Amino acid sequence: MAGRAQEELEAFIRPIGRAAVAFSGGVDSSVVAAAAVRTLGRRNCALVVGRSPSLAGRELRQARVLAREIGGKVLVVDCLELENPTYAKNPADRCYFCKDELFSRVRAAAGDMRILDGTNADDDPGARPGMRAVAEAGVVSPLAACGIGKAATRRLAREYGLPNWDKPAAPCLSSRFAPGTPITSERLGMVERAEDYLLALVGEGTPLRVRYNADDSATIVVPRAKMGRIVSGSPSIERRFLKIGFKRVGLALTDFRSC
Repeated sequence: MAGRAQEELEAFIRPIGRAAVAFSGGVDSSVVAAAAVRTLGRRNCALVVGRSPSLAGRELRQARVLAREIGGKVLVVDCLELENPTYAKNPADRCYFCKDELFSRVRAAAGDMRILDGTNADDDPGARPGMRAVAEAGVVSPLAACGIGKAATRRLAREYGLPNWDKPAAPCLSSRFAPGTPITSERLGMVERAEDYLLALVGEGTPLRVRYNADDSATIVVPRAKMGRIVSGSPSIERRFLKIGFKRVGLALTDFRSC
């Protein structure tokens, strides 16, 4: 039996008719995609995944698999935000330039479909520069429009039977760089290889980050329960990170926080 939030979300989407969802594979965009497919039908929905060096290969693979499971036409578009020198300089509002590039690519793929995204009611425009690009591109955010926040979105994901309902937030690889630290394809690849190595060591699905510091060192951020595993494996971790290209590697002593 559908809950009130689900009914409101689907009622909001129904008049749209045909929709292209900017699909990341995260919980928010998955719920919007599931609601759109359920309401509008597979033929009237496209799930558009943006592929770029800032998206980890593991996240791209998972997003494509999930998009096929949800239904609708699955489109993968190449995003070239790194070719924008402003983005590459990594300013504080970097995410604006990423979203601006993404929505331009989604628009080209979507044709006359309305573009939907997964912005929810708890997302703060002051902390998310990408929301300015959402507004400028005329993107519709059904969750935010219906007043549905993060917790309610996860409940909806369970109602829709989505396997990622409890997936931790997985921001792009560029989020591992402090503002002002330049971003390059090579550096993004270093972060991805380092995180893939750690995930193989501590277990797939573990929320973790490898921070790329201004001095070309790396800082590992993991849940407190996994710190012992990192410490015990530190000699091999250090060798691997140095081989990847980092000058040094350290472990953050604070517990992991999703970001």
